[in-house]
Amino acid sequence: MQPQKLRIAYFLFLMIFLLQRQRALLFQQLYHFIITEEEFRLRRRNRQLLLKILAQIKQQNVQRRRRAWVWPRPQNWFKNLLASPALDFLWKEHFRVTRETFEFLCDLVRVKLQKQQTRFRVPVSVEERVGLALWRLATGNSYRSCGLQFGLGKSTAKIICGEFEQAIFDLKDRFIKFPLTSEENGEKMEEFEELYGIPQIVGAIDGCHIEINAPPQNHEDYFNRKQHYSVNLQAIVDANLKFIHATVGYPGSIHDARVLRLSGLYDCAENQQILSGPLRNISGTDVGPLLAGDSAYPLTNWLMKPFPDRGRLTPKQRKFNLKFSALRCVVERTFGMLKSRWRIILKTMEQKTITLKKTVIAACVLHNICIERGDLHDADDSDSDDSSDDDGEGRNETGNNIRDILKDYVWENL
Repeated sequence: MQPQKLRIAYFLFLMIFLLQRQRALLFQQLYHFIITEEEFRLRRRNRQLLLKILAQIKQQNVQRRRRAWVWPRPQNWFKNLLASPALDFLWKEHFRVTRETFEFLCDLVRVKLQKQQTRFRVPVSVEERVGLALWRLATGNSYRSCGLQFGLGKSTAKIICGEFEQAIFDLKDRFIKFPLTSEENGEKMEEFEELYGIPQIVGAIDGCHIEINAPPQNHEDYFNRKQHYSVNLQAIVDANLKFIHATVGYPGSIHDARVLRLSGLYDCAENQQILSGPLRNISGTDVGPLLAGDSAYPLTNWLMKPFPDRGRLTPKQRKFNLKFSALRCVVERTFGMLKSRWRIILKTMEQKTITLKKTVIAACVLHNICIERGDLHDADDSDSDDSSDDDGEGRNETGNNIRDILKDYVWENL
């Protein structure tokens, strides 16, 4: 009886064990099914989401596609002006240059501005590019309005103006040349002496302010004494109203004498790298080449300025100041001509400092080209940013002696 109970108990235990094992297998299979189903569901959801994203991107690309290759902007007036010699009198009014100077500029930059013709469309001609760039320099209008005048879009006008200004800027060493040899200095001095009677003057130096918008960084440095933001344009001009040196970009709050030192001219002159000869004996003293500046500049053996007027000037000093100021006015007249011809400089320039430098120097180069070709432009008024503040460096003994010698020369000969 006892063994039979054991067999029954063993059989029951075996049955329970098998049932538990089968139950565990069923749970395991159920778990794997659930996991597999969840993974399939997630993959399907991710696929649907990816398809939706791709559809949105495709729709956005369709919306961003250019609706037209070129918008129609019929402006044929420039082509008519270019083709009709009878309308030559309009060139000076619209572009501040004569037709002959315009054609010279086109030939000058044709290599850099000429574009290759492709199967898509005919490129903008060099004449239209130069005309557009000159129009913007002459008027100071926005790229959008200048482009509309020539039937071009804003971005195209901006690119064309930038390329033209860069091409002219690259010619600065050819058209803005400071005299380095004694022969070149002698030519400049003869021109000044013939027109104004004062010997040994190579050029007149001065600075003017180019008004700008407040820069995003260090804007307080650009706020000048005239209560607006600007950069300095320092220039040296010869007797023919041509620039022989020009530097631009220093903040408007910097004094003219400081700009002179920062520009490198001061060190070059002090080290006799420039303005070293020829010498001329005047009243027993050898006088070298000189620059003519206003009271803001230091008095040195190569830079002259008028006697400070504190109400005690002698007749000789007053006469010297009068003659010297007449000579030095060439630089003010040049600034006036520059801003009157290229009115983009007269207005507030809404450009970054880097591109602003290129635009201003390009305008100076164009000014010299016009002067060389006899294409003159009457200035509305002389432009001067003279400061009445003396820089306190007028006690240079050599400079004082040379100024006294020139004072006596002017008194005796003029």
